[in-house]
Amino acid sequence: MKSRAKVTGIILAGGRGSRMGGADKGLVKLQQKVMIEHVIERLSPQVDEIIISANRNQVQYESMGYAVTSDNQNDDEEDKFAGPLAGIASAIKISTTPLILVTPCDTPFIPTNLLEMLYTALEESSNSIAVAHDGERIQPLFFLAKREIINSIQDRLSQQQPRVYRWMESLNPTVVHFSSLLPFSNINTKEERDRVEDRLQSSTPVIGFAGWSGSGKTTLLIELIQAFKQRGVRVAAIKHTHHDVNFDQPGKDSYELRKAGAEQMLVASSKRWMLINENSETLADAKLTPLIHKLDHKNLDLILVEGFKHEPIPRIEIYRSELGKPPLHHKDGYIIAVATPNSEDIAPQIPRLDLNNLDEIINFISAKITNI
Repeated sequence: MKSRAKVTGIILAGGRGSRMGGADKGLVKLQQKVMIEHVIERLSPQVDEIIISANRNQVQYESMGYAVTSDNQNDDEEDKFAGPLAGIASAIKISTTPLILVTPCDTPFIPTNLLEMLYTALEESSNSIAVAHDGERIQPLFFLAKREIINSIQDRLSQQQPRVYRWMESLNPTVVHFSSLLPFSNINTKEERDRVEDRLQSSTPVIGFAGWSGSGKTTLLIELIQAFKQRGVRVAAIKHTHHDVNFDQPGKDSYELRKAGAEQMLVASSKRWMLINENSETLADAKLTPLIHKLDHKNLDLILVEGFKHEPIPRIEIYRSELGKPPLHHKDGYIIAVATPNSEDIAPQIPRLDLNNLDEIINFISAKITNI
């Protein structure tokens, strides 16, 4: 983003953590880092300074190298947890920029293009605030605003009306559609944390590929697999399909055994084996993490994934302008590069790869995956 106004990122870490057993959610461990470190990792490249709003463990938060404030600037325990609006107001008071970007501490997958999309929408509107929409609902704690909003916040607080959503509604914000739930998913309970930890637990690097139908995803994957194999890299491929998958045929023994009620059917020969698993329940869609866990990671160096566009994995977009479809990376913060034969419509901060230069794409992936 070129020549934009400076922005302060405000991370809200002042909650009681009631559903987390009273734990300070920003300091709950996730993959060897506390939750707020995941947020900082994604937020810091987007903003000019960061302020953490925290009501507990302020010394620990300060040790991360950022300014720390709280909901209230007094020692009254009763007023200590005044709510996110009060925390936002306190942070704005010590900020030094004309714009503020707010995000919670318990959303470790915040979009890497959060500021870009909100900033563009705010510039094009006459409003003082732009808020994210995940495709289903407004996310009132993900917004970019002019610092003048502190006046409306203080009015609300003086009227004992601390609800963020009601305050947001009163400003008639510009709504920016990200069309993805995952980047805004927050972790409220220990069970949710464990599920996310399990989803992220993989000993093998994963790179996804996204693109409109006809863009050439499968063709590129075939070329990549062949090239990586020549380099001695052991690759697994996972492909998402909306069709009913059936690998064996009526009349074959494996088919008849499976249809008789076998929930798992394994067919083996001297050359290959195949496991067919029947889902015990009707799923809305296939989930990537359980499939990754089924792979033999001892014999893998890299997993390439086609589809699964709603999963939180780094992915490369394959884009062809001749399809007449918009690029995906403008609304997908997990896209780390765009492979395309042309450069139009590609955001300047997204690496562009030549779709016709396989070596360039391989070198980019290799640089991202340290053990290749």
